[in-house]
Amino acid sequence: MASRLHKYSANNTLLILIQRPDATAVAGYREWQKMGRQVRKGSQAIWILAPNKYKIETENEETGEKDTAFQLRGFRPAGVFALEDTDGPEIPRPALLAGEAPAAVWDGVVGLLQEAGYSVSREEIETRANGDTNPTTQRVRVDSRLSPFQALKTLDPRAPPRSPWPRREHRGIPAPSRLAGSRSRVSDLRRNGRSWL
Repeated sequence: MASRLHKYSANNTLLILIQRPDATAVAGYREWQKMGRQVRKGSQAIWILAPNKYKIETENEETGEKDTAFQLRGFRPAGVFALEDTDGPEIPRPALLAGEAPAAVWDGVVGLLQEAGYSVSREEIETRANGDTNPTTQRVRVDSRLSPFQALKTLDPRAPPRSPWPRREHRGIPAPSRLAGSRSRVSDLRRNGRSWL
């Protein structure tokens, strides 16, 4: 069931975080119903941007076959709801990684966070989240019950991205490229058919 939850773009993730920072999972009204959950009456929607796709049929001149493609023609507002605003059967958590992680990698990521002025701690977290970041207090927490491998995977996206380009902000919100850049370090560890995380 958890695999049916949609992965959102960096821009939509930012919109979700601005409107509902405590949301652990979000989905549309009908998607929650497909999972056996019901959105509570009076719950407020979280507004994101959904693509407007149009079906285009073309005919291949050589073979005479019709090809179907979809074309993006803009975006429209779409409402999604947080898991906390629904009732129904428990959503299973994704499988967690097990095993040891290289201590040097953990220390390197913690060092990046400390250079950016953040403190890092491992402690029990009572929500569904494996970790959280509080930019106001510049504090990062990772659940102490996680294996070292899962803890590293949880910590890495919270690390500030390293970029040769100057930092751009608009009204205090980091540029989306800075938010997406932290994922590149994770994908670097998965290159050449190896998966370190």
